[in-house]
Amino acid sequence: MSKNYELVQSLVRERGLAPSAPPAVPAQVRLPRLPMNAAARAEIERLVRSLFMPAEGAAPRVVVFASTEGENRCTALCAHVGDILGARIVGSVCVVDANLRAPYLHQYFRKNNKSGLVDLILDPEKPLLDSVLMVRESNLYILSTGPTDLQNPELLRMETLRRRVAELRQQFDYVLVAAPPVPRYPDALNLGQLADGIVLSVKKYATRRDVACQVREQLDYAGIQVLGAVLE
Repeated sequence: MSKNYELVQSLVRERGLAPSAPPAVPAQVRLPRLPMNAAARAEIERLVRSLFMPAEGAAPRVVVFASTEGENRCTALCAHVGDILGARIVGSVCVVDANLRAPYLHQYFRKNNKSGLVDLILDPEKPLLDSVLMVRESNLYILSTGPTDLQNPELLRMETLRRRVAELRQQFDYVLVAAPPVPRYPDALNLGQLADGIVLSVKKYATRRDVACQVREQLDYAGIQVLGAVLE
């Protein structure tokens, strides 16, 4: 295992789990919908249990998933965690695509991307649920990016983003957010400051030490809780 991964893991040891909602209540087990090999499913099942069903303390309710590199690396992770969490607990789960530069989450769930987070940011009066799609007739929902225009500086307005994250927290029991890579854009840090913490996706044997150090410094400076790290 690389020293870079150890750097990320040290963040998890140094920071506790962010206090938030009561521990998740196990549901009658439903089958996740997204296909995955057995080894990967077992790994994500462990992550779901450790994050959202802790033996002690409270579980986080709003969690950002971001990678140390690679545009879409955390999107699949976020989708599978949401899929399995929704199948294992009683409570509503909303998976949010905040990776405006590489929108992909809706494709995992075979949903359209006609309206989403961008619309909610550009139109503060637009009802949240107008852009949220049900994935299945139970408790799993998706908020895609919607059409993106990265030339518009209004997209990343922190004040509007803060309001929308607060609405998501109020409307759903658990909110999982797929963000772009931490070192490349400010989006993951902005979202992490509004969430209960962040889960990092680390490319095994490939993430450079300087990149890992940069990520650590950025998260420390922003005061963001690191809830876990996943090797891919």
